[in-house]
This record gives sequence, structure tokens and C-alpha cells, in this order.
Amino acid sequence: MSLLGQTLSAVFSPIQRAKRKAFKHLQAGQFTDAILSCDRILKADPQDRFGLSVLADVADAVTAAVERYKRELSSEQEHRLRTIRLDYAESLLRSESALPLAGSPMTKAYNALMGSGLRDLDHSPKETAALNALRNQMVAVDFAVDESVVLAAMLLCSG
Repeated sequence: MSLLGQTLSAVFSPIQRAKRKAFKHLQAGQFTDAILSCDRILKADPQDRFGLSVLADVADAVTAAVERYKRELSSEQEHRLRTIRLDYAESLLRSESALPLAGSPMTKAYNALMGSGLRDLDHSPKETAALNALRNQMVAVDFAVDESVVLAAMLLCSG
């Protein structure tokens, strides 16, 4: 690491670095990484305004993508929304912040994705692989799984 990098690491706390990463990932449309960064922020302070704001921005971006898909019905929008849906399903499995709990910003994103109509379309190979992995995980433990696994499976299942 360069001297500048060492100096910046010493200046910024882990939470400040997580905030910078969350914002950077949000701007790049990398929602899983943004949500995981928010997890670190909100574990330190569950009421952190920045962390909650980034989650709200992720939810707004997901909702906007669903609305664009419904309006345009283009293959480009469908591909983008399928990518977002897989990304969010992964977030559900890796992050407490992604759970659509009452009052959570991510409830809006989850509901938008559930109502997008994508579940009625044929699965892509990536979606099939993700869904099969979730099903295998649920069967292996006789369906005694964490809520996040069930929510992710519901998001990807056909209606």
C-alpha cells in the first residue's frame, strides 16, 4: 500500500470507509455490495442516516428499474431487471439490511420485484441455478431455513 493509502486508512474509520464504499457501489449499480456496506454501517449504528439513506436509494433504483421495464417491455430492460433481481436475491442471503422487514427501505424494493411480472417468465440459466441451489438448501434441512432463504426463493420462483 502506498504512503497516501496508508495515510488515508489511518484517517478514515472503518465506518467512514464503509460509507464511501456504499456510495461508490450505489453509484455503480452494484446493489449487493452497497447493501453489504450498509450492513456494516447499520451494525455499528442501526439509526445511521447515511446507511438508511443508501438503502432507500437502492430501493428507489430497484423500483425505478421495475417501472422502466413495465413501461418499455424491452429485452434490455428485462435483462437489467433480471440482473437486479438475482443481485437482490443474493443480498437477501448475505445481508440483514436487505430483508424486507416492516419499516425497512428494502420492503419497497422487494414488493416492486415481486410485482414486476418477471416470475411469470421462463427462467434464465443463472436464475435456474440460483433457484435450484436454494431448493437444495431448503430440502437438505427439511425446510427449516432462515427467512432470507424463503424470501429469496419466493422472489425467483414462478408464480
